[in-house]
Amino acid sequence: AFSPTGECVVTPVNGNTGISVKTWDASTGEVLRSFNGHQDLVNSAVFSPAGDRVLSASDDGTAMMWDASSAELLVAFKGHRGTVTSASFSPAGGRVLTASSDGLAKMWNASTGEVLHTFAGHTNRLTSAVFSPTGERVLTASWDGTAIMWDAFTGEVLQRLTVHSDGATSAVFSPTGEHVLTTSLDGTALWNASTGKVLTTFKGGGMISAVFLPKMWNASTSEV
Repeated sequence: AFSPTGECVVTPVNGNTGISVKTWDASTGEVLRSFNGHQDLVNSAVFSPAGDRVLSASDDGTAMMWDASSAELLVAFKGHRGTVTSASFSPAGGRVLTASSDGLAKMWNASTGEVLHTFAGHTNRLTSAVFSPTGERVLTASWDGTAIMWDAFTGEVLQRLTVHSDGATSAVFSPTGEHVLTTSLDGTALWNASTGKVLTTFKGGGMISAVFLPKMWNASTSEV
């Protein structure tokens, strides 16, 4: 993942050299910092919206937040009973959202590590969890084949997106929050975020993730 300025990249490192998270100079490929502390494979790593912190998710059941400059561990988010498959910041950076193989998503206070809410409603492992662009909604994807949109503050289910015959591998909001993309082993679906209706599907198996890009796909017609 890129830093907000695009000058740095953060990645998980899982290999013969050990398990860690590293930041890199995007222009030169030089390693800037190494973040060590996870005890099992690291599944994701992102910068905070301000670029001053790094957040990682791991098979060791934790998410960890680090100072991006010093590599100091600031908070370890512990509470899941399974692997943590993804971790992300809220748009303002004050909250953290984690998804886990225990079938739950958790929202945390980014400063204290306190659990603010647990989102329970899926029947299989979660593959991702993200905030909406305003931070008012949460979107989760699961191997149960569904994505669920929640009120970030009350935990109320707002929409249950069901179209995939295989597990949902990811779910993301469009930059405006008006649309949702879900991916699955059976393809990709575009949704109206307000109504929960499928607008179109993009055929092709084995989809792991998808993102919205400007001037690429027409969200209404699915044409390039």
